[in-house]
Amino acid sequence: MFVVTGIPNYPTGEIYEEYKGKKRRDEIIDGVKIHRCLTIPRKTGPFFRALNYYSFAFFSTRYIRRLKEEFDVVFINQLSPVLMAKAGIVYGRRHKKPTVLYCLDIWPESLIEGGFTRRSFVYKYIHRISRIIYRRVDKILVTSPGFSDYFEHEFGIKGTMYLPQYAEDFYTPDSCRKVQAYLAAGKPIIASADGITRDTINAAGCGYCSPADDVSALASNIRKFITAEKDSLSKNAREYYEKNFNKQTFIEKLEKALEGK
Repeated sequence: MFVVTGIPNYPTGEIYEEYKGKKRRDEIIDGVKIHRCLTIPRKTGPFFRALNYYSFAFFSTRYIRRLKEEFDVVFINQLSPVLMAKAGIVYGRRHKKPTVLYCLDIWPESLIEGGFTRRSFVYKYIHRISRIIYRRVDKILVTSPGFSDYFEHEFGIKGTMYLPQYAEDFYTPDSCRKVQAYLAAGKPIIASADGITRDTINAAGCGYCSPADDVSALASNIRKFITAEKDSLSKNAREYYEKNFNKQTFIEKLEKALEGK
């Protein structure tokens, strides 16, 4: 196994002291060889963020072009931006190896959250790039069923595989931000949300979910929750987690995807 990644600079926007200069560019952790490509820190503002994005895409691809080792499969852990997938795709095509992309942030839709409109030049430009990148991998894994619909509608890509991220088997204030963490902790859930959050809560039978911004429906669900059988909701939450979001299930599904099954 060989990992090509960037130099840690998130979330502070500055490269951490232990990685400055050429420190720890190449190392082995738990038997895994790691190479960290030159990356311009994101600092603050759109200018440096763009430099950060493009610097990793450029330097990682340049490094990959010189990489002689042979591997069985390429796995791309795609966060933001989608450009980060370029190096993996280049290696896969040059060495004729299957390429699997795990999409955690869908592009160019992520630009909408950043304030861009679908009519903007930036959105249209990144849309073209995203289409090229996504269509050049052999298999796409998605963290949300809604991503599958998006890929088919926007890029004509079918056959994506749903692989939700697993939740660690503990409960802390930070991990509460994800529904999976509540499920792992066996916690009943009251939520005001749409999409995958709503679908998960309903499928698990672990609580009540009202449409986003529907105050009346939320108040009604709170009243229902007061008299609900909370032990039953807790049991449902934990059982749904064990079946869908635990680490072992995640690894087994990922291995099958990497094996082309």
